[in-house]
Amino acid sequence: MNKWVFIDTTYVYDGTFEGLLSVIEKILKTKVIPYHITNKNNYVPNIFNNIQNIEVNDEYLLLIRYLKQNYIIYNNIYLTFHSRDLNKEMIILKYIIYYNKYKDELLNMKHLDIVMNLNKILNDVAHECHKYKGFLRFKELNNKVLYAEFEPKNDVITLIFSHFKTRLANEIFIINDVFRNKAIIYYKKDFMFLDSKTINRDILIKSQDEKQYSNMWKSFFKTIAIKDRINKKNQMSFMPKRFWGYLTEMEKDDE
Repeated sequence: MNKWVFIDTTYVYDGTFEGLLSVIEKILKTKVIPYHITNKNNYVPNIFNNIQNIEVNDEYLLLIRYLKQNYIIYNNIYLTFHSRDLNKEMIILKYIIYYNKYKDELLNMKHLDIVMNLNKILNDVAHECHKYKGFLRFKELNNKVLYAEFEPKNDVITLIFSHFKTRLANEIFIINDVFRNKAIIYYKKDFMFLDSKTINRDILIKSQDEKQYSNMWKSFFKTIAIKDRINKKNQMSFMPKRFWGYLTEMEKDDE
């Protein structure tokens, strides 16, 4: 990497995957590595820090075409982009630079720090995706739409969507990441993303059937529970408290 030039500048992009790849394509072309890369929502202004805003451009398509020559490499980068790691952009950049150098052999070089760091992030994202594919709770609304809220640590809404699109192909449903204000609406094989702050909360009213089934489940849950053996601390070891607000059994009874 002795041909690279390092500069004391932070590159700021729009927060999209295409935006990040536009930044990285520029870096690969110019051989100039910035001090940091961050999306505009995470950037904290600093009078001592030089910044450069990088716009999305079609050059990222060349990088995607190149990376997709090895689907595993591309998938690793895509999953890492959706992680909560605040340094993920620089990790992805370094991973691509090493891929340029070692090609497909990089996948076997698990002793490298960059590979170990990236694999740790991948495990975190994959674990959370797996968890929510089994955990996400949908509720039927008055308009027959199925609605689910959650607060994932990683930005996994896009990653789990295809799972529910397959399972609920004939339904209309909404998945809402309330932490990031991101939602996906699925309707008759079409879908769209939107800012969930624009959703009218007045329409998120359970149907009468949903209320009935919810109350039946909560009654069953209370019936089988052994009051003297309730252990909140142990419960949290299996189901962290951040999940509790989305569990039917933790809700108040519906009228």
